[in-house]
Amino acid sequence: MRLLSDLKVGVRLGLGFALLVLLMLAMGAFCANRVAQVQAKVDDLADNWLPSTQKLAQIGESMNQMRRAELQMLVGGDAKAVADEAARLTQQWQVLPRLLKDYDGLVASDREREAFDTMRRQLDDGC
Repeated sequence: MRLLSDLKVGVRLGLGFALLVLLMLAMGAFCANRVAQVQAKVDDLADNWLPSTQKLAQIGESMNQMRRAELQMLVGGDAKAVADEAARLTQQWQVLPRLLKDYDGLVASDREREAFDTMRRQLDDGC
């Protein structure tokens, strides 16, 4: 350390400042890398997860409409009410394939694909 003490004060300050600037540049590069990783996750949420979740919510709503229509048909009522519920059920059966097709394009993982194919098979079997 005698070498450092032999240097003039101005040189020592310059070396200290240069070391500080290098440290700050390294921290900036590290932070930029972390921000890029967070941005990639946000992009994945916006481009993959959110549309998938919205489409699944629409599928769930369509299926709930079907369940309510079936229940109302079973509960009965006058012929017009049963006919209205039958029309609502038919309409939802026409909407559901489009929703399933839209979601099919959003499936991102093998596990998700397997679950979706299982659900499709159950729908095709009439469950």
